[in-house]
Amino acid sequence: TVRGIIRRGLTVEALKQFIIAQGSSRSVVFMEWDKIWAFNKKVLDPIVARHTTVDQVYNVPVLVAGAKLSSHMSAKHPKNPDVGEKTVWTGPRLIIDGADAEQLKEGENATFINWGNLMIKKVNKKDGKVISVDAEQNTDNKDFKKTLKVTWLCDEQEKSPSTPAILVYYDHIISKAILDKDDDFKKFIEPSSKHEFEMLGDPELKTLKKGDMIQVQRRGYFICDVEYRPYNSCVGRARPVVLISIPDGSVGSYGAPGKAPPAKGPEKKTTTKEGKKQGGAPTPAKQGKAASPAAAAGSGSGDKLNANVTAQGELVRKLKADKAGKPEIDEAVKKLLALKAEFKSATGQDWKPGMTITKAAAAPAGGSADAI
Repeated sequence: TVRGIIRRGLTVEALKQFIIAQGSSRSVVFMEWDKIWAFNKKVLDPIVARHTTVDQVYNVPVLVAGAKLSSHMSAKHPKNPDVGEKTVWTGPRLIIDGADAEQLKEGENATFINWGNLMIKKVNKKDGKVISVDAEQNTDNKDFKKTLKVTWLCDEQEKSPSTPAILVYYDHIISKAILDKDDDFKKFIEPSSKHEFEMLGDPELKTLKKGDMIQVQRRGYFICDVEYRPYNSCVGRARPVVLISIPDGSVGSYGAPGKAPPAKGPEKKTTTKEGKKQGGAPTPAKQGKAASPAAAAGSGSGDKLNANVTAQGELVRKLKADKAGKPEIDEAVKKLLALKAEFKSATGQDWKPGMTITKAAAAPAGGSADAI
């Protein structure tokens, strides 16, 4: 429903742009979700604030030698000052994701976003896992080109208390993009389409209201579904802010982060190509009795296919005249070619504008001796 996709983070502006891009048509077209979410990303990216979260389960302390507890103002959006500023606290003890800590290399700089470069002195490990990192300030070094970019939080609960957060990712309920006619949909139901991850967020997340949209740095776009509430003695804890992931149109933006892209894309393309080859090949019409079912279809199916090809051709011309997007035009052309191939398979004739289908034309396609 429209209400459902808006709750997931679709903006009304993106929905308008998507509708305008499609144009008016009586044709029923099935499309992937990627295009509408890509429109949404273009709307969100220039205006949403940037925030930071760190994995609550596997995070690693970074001990910064010589650093003192202090704060500075930083832009909420690197390219749009109108979004505002936020207070960023720095100090001698930081926390970062365990996955980032495992990529740190001793003797090299790492860029801590919204602060600067830190020189990694020692990566302490135990049983193959990083347990702590020793570093020292090197913020005078402004070379950020080849450094590892790290998101972090200041581990100071009095001045910079972290915000408990839950990131929610939704996957497709049906794992196959397009079900074939003979497919049993029960075999393609995703057993786990909702994924939740507990995080520690920056203090600014406490101010989010339901429906606010943000970008969590290096994790994607999110919409606030449940607001943060402070500690409540009735439940014995604070209520975490719940953020729902907003897809951006890319393959990896659906489902849990790090999920491997589904291997069903190539199957879909292969099936389409094979369908075009099988449907458009004139060989069966030349093999006598083997093509008799096509002739049996008669002029009725030929007239219907003729009308379908004509209507699709008009749609393609309209899209080109309106200067629609290339993916949309390619999809319409692809459908037109498939209809022409189906027409030739049923009638044994190449489709031409303005042609009419007669029973006499349909019969020879079967190649039977009696008809000849």
